[in-house]
Amino acid sequence: MYGNLYTIRECEQKIIGMDHLSYFASMQFAIYGFRLKPSIKFKRTTQRGSMLVKADPKSTGLQEKLMQKIKAGIKAGNHFRDVEFFFSTPRGWLSMSTEVDESATKNLKIILTQKNLERLYLHFSGNPVTLETIQTLTTDFHTFHRLRSFGLEFLNSRMSEEEVVLFAQALPQLKVLERLYFKVIQYPSVSEGCIYYLMSAVSKLSNLKHFEIYFRRLDTLDQMVQELINRIKLLSNIQCEVSKQSLYFYRKDEN
Repeated sequence: MYGNLYTIRECEQKIIGMDHLSYFASMQFAIYGFRLKPSIKFKRTTQRGSMLVKADPKSTGLQEKLMQKIKAGIKAGNHFRDVEFFFSTPRGWLSMSTEVDESATKNLKIILTQKNLERLYLHFSGNPVTLETIQTLTTDFHTFHRLRSFGLEFLNSRMSEEEVVLFAQALPQLKVLERLYFKVIQYPSVSEGCIYYLMSAVSKLSNLKHFEIYFRRLDTLDQMVQELINRIKLLSNIQCEVSKQSLYFYRKDEN
């Protein structure tokens, strides 16, 4: 179907509750999506409906062939300006799995081939976020010369401080970034030192006009939170709101 939608301007796809969705099926958009030349906006929601499983070694040959087709398609099209992706697993015991969902990293590799992106929003819910996932996301940040709005959200996605620090270190590569949205809602939370590291990096981004950074379900002592706030107040042009178990940092432009 994708190959025939030559005049579509906006595309949204939802894959929810499909057990054992094959690699072949999940990659069809990557193979044929490059034909959607008039389309500039793409939104996709992917929710795994079964326990996360490792790839079958027998399918390696098929995956390699599919990746060759994907790369060929990518060379023929680089047209999306606005992309939003939702990666999630259902709530409850199913989302407590520690197995790594490799499809998120594979989809990120496809998304990041779109070098003309002006807006990119990524949402993770319930699925573990590995260091490899963040590495995949940030490796080519320096090639996004038009990305002005970027959002990253983690809801119970089991990310560690290493992922936050790596993300903070990569932010200066986004030279034209004007709007940043970053949200972490999980328990246990990242430490106050990690939060300060991120805010320190954000405060040095001279091109950033607007940002909203939110941490929820903090398990830090009130005294330590206050010490963190006092340190962040010394940084350049950062406002802060504190509520029970949460911190909200922001800078909002007049527009």
